[in-house]
Amino acid sequence: MATADYTLKTDDTVVAQVVIQDTRGIEGAGYHEMWKNQMTIETPPEMKMYTGTVDGYPAYFIENNEASEYTEIVSINDRFFVYVMIENGKPEYLTVFNSQIDFDGIADLA
Repeated sequence: MATADYTLKTDDTVVAQVVIQDTRGIEGAGYHEMWKNQMTIETPPEMKMYTGTVDGYPAYFIENNEASEYTEIVSINDRFFVYVMIENGKPEYLTVFNSQIDFDGIADLA
């Protein structure tokens, strides 16, 4: 697992956490279990959860507009998981991080 925290230069209250995890394809390991169970999580009214893709890989997105928190979990070949959480930011900041992550390069590590 690799983790890094980032702070926006112009506003140090905006923080991002990035985690890249290799589960080695072991079901139930790390984010693998979280990924599998996401479909059953009910979100409160101030939050929105939806699915999509990032660079062609399936992803879950969780938005809490009241708290200005935006999260994505990207599954790469059911082995690697990339977790990005933005606090006190904007949903567009996820796109900024996505453009800096080499998802295909991570997939090639398998």
